[in-house]
Amino acid sequence: MVGCRFVADFFVAEVVGVRLAVDRFFVVDFFAAVDFVAAVDFVAVARWLKAHPMGNGRVCVTGFCFGGGMSNTLATILGPDLAAAAPFYGGAPPAADVVKIKAAILVHHGALDKQLVDAYPAYEAELKKNNIPHEGHIWPNSVHGFFNDATPERYNKVTAPQAWARTIEWFNQYGRVSS
Repeated sequence: MVGCRFVADFFVAEVVGVRLAVDRFFVVDFFAAVDFVAAVDFVAVARWLKAHPMGNGRVCVTGFCFGGGMSNTLATILGPDLAAAAPFYGGAPPAADVVKIKAAILVHHGALDKQLVDAYPAYEAELKKNNIPHEGHIWPNSVHGFFNDATPERYNKVTAPQAWARTIEWFNQYGRVSS
């Protein structure tokens, strides 16, 4: 479970873990309806974490698929309240919203995930245009969901640990306070 990895590697536990086994079209409609509500909840959690007395005032976020897209969305909503985001195979925010991003963005896509790989150059161009610190990885021989070890047909045992190590390095770089 990703939340357990985070506890071991960083300092945060998984907030929400939901798996839906329903018709694909229902899921699409469900996610379209839940985007706003989820974003409001995640914004509240991020602001609570930022203000928590045991924290350092810096919040980082990651997510996978829907959560990757939500990580990008949170970067546009939270602005300077977010230190870094590391979306895994998540959709980019609208180009007009990229200017609102103040966090360092680390993008992970599987090279075989054609739709997201094809869309990434436009996102990267907007990040560059707005001078947003960013890095993008298109992981070879990897599909959408390459990090999910619960789905052996998609999990890539070579690139997943590399992507995770880079994510932790990114969060250490942007989320920790220098001594």
